[in-house]
Amino acid sequence: MRNLLSIGTLSNASHLSVKALRRYHELGLLVPAAVDARTGYRGYSVSQITEARIIRRLRRLDVPLEDIARILRSGDAGTTAQVLGEHRARMKLRLEETERIVSDLQRLVDEPGELHRVLVHERWQRAEPIVRIGTRTVWADLPEFFDAAYPRLFAHVARHGGQVVGPSGASYGSGQGIDHDDIAVSAWLAVDVALPADPAAGVVPDRLPETRLAVALHVGAFEDMSATYGAVGAWVAEHDRVVTGPLQELYLAGPPGVTDPDAWRTEVGWPVAPAEDPTPDERNRP
Repeated sequence: MRNLLSIGTLSNASHLSVKALRRYHELGLLVPAAVDARTGYRGYSVSQITEARIIRRLRRLDVPLEDIARILRSGDAGTTAQVLGEHRARMKLRLEETERIVSDLQRLVDEPGELHRVLVHERWQRAEPIVRIGTRTVWADLPEFFDAAYPRLFAHVARHGGQVVGPSGASYGSGQGIDHDDIAVSAWLAVDVALPADPAAGVVPDRLPETRLAVALHVGAFEDMSATYGAVGAWVAEHDRVVTGPLQELYLAGPPGVTDPDAWRTEVGWPVAPAEDPTPDERNRP
């Protein structure tokens, strides 16, 4: 392949690794000018040195590959400015989140007794009727799931003449630990009467588990809930309880009705039983 650069030469010229160049070819981001049908060797044009350098610079800024593709496809300054502006906004949010995490970590180091400042108590939960939508997803996609699920639930209740009788809620996992890459989650609404199912919308009639809950009130944004969860976990251990089912959250005040995250109020609840009482799994164990 005359007048073309081998993949190794392009790697030297752009400081992108050969492995990265092969991946970008597979993704259609930087396709060789020619590929030898007999050997499979890739040949790149001289102009692709510039494209490879652009990709390297953007990847060093953690710009997503799909956004890099937009820049390369358009080739105009306006698109580049738009993509980088969007990325700058994401990076600003990430920086704010990093600063918040660092602040939280410093507070944990400076104030190791912080967990005990959160009031944890027990309350009894009755087996009230609910309608719910459940799925399995990754932790990062939970906001998207809730944004879709709650409007469908409210519409279902209104369509069948029911009344929502409490704050919206959610249940997570099995109570035996959380897998952020595969978490079972249900969004639900407590209702005044049992309502029918809607399989097309994923709505299932159900009842809240009748159980004792260890609960604590979280004040503030959802991203800051680790101290509240930590306090409940400490209380469960100190009071010799066992967790008997999925963890719950009740959204007493929050979006969309309350826009200020500082004013959000969420009840964190763990279903528990005294350690001497057998759990449902233990009762059913042969």
